[in-house]
Amino acid sequence: MSSNTASTDTPTCPTLIGPSNFQIWKLQIMAKLWREKVLGVAMGTDTCPITSLSIPGTTTAAPVPAITATAEEVQKWMERNERAHGIIQDSISDALLLKMEMHTTTKDLFNALLSIHQVSSLASAFFIFQQLFNSTWSGGSTISEHTVLLQTLGAHFARMK
Repeated sequence: MSSNTASTDTPTCPTLIGPSNFQIWKLQIMAKLWREKVLGVAMGTDTCPITSLSIPGTTTAAPVPAITATAEEVQKWMERNERAHGIIQDSISDALLLKMEMHTTTKDLFNALLSIHQVSSLASAFFIFQQLFNSTWSGGSTISEHTVLLQTLGAHFARMK
């Protein structure tokens, strides 16, 4: 899934396929978005200069947009949003891309990916934690093999932070 959404001199990110590579993907995609100067769009700190404004005396459910910036500023933000959105789309699997097609802003897309995979990471951390504390030496293996198992589980748990 390659496109010209990022500079050619920036390293590529791994393709997010699921919980197994989510943590490294998250770190690398954030670094890439930062290098491309569009991380704020994904994080929600660089927001569109169009804000919602309620009209006093009306009972409409939908707020009316109020432009607080020039058309040029709005256009520049939209370009940053499209650029960041493309970078993220280029770094997720086709299966995830299909699941995420309804997210039109970068912030929504990024938050959806975080919510899906951080829950999975929490479940993985709980499972590893449970395995670690339920581990007892049965005597069927050497004590050193059991120690290696505990160290491996501990290392997996430490990486989940």
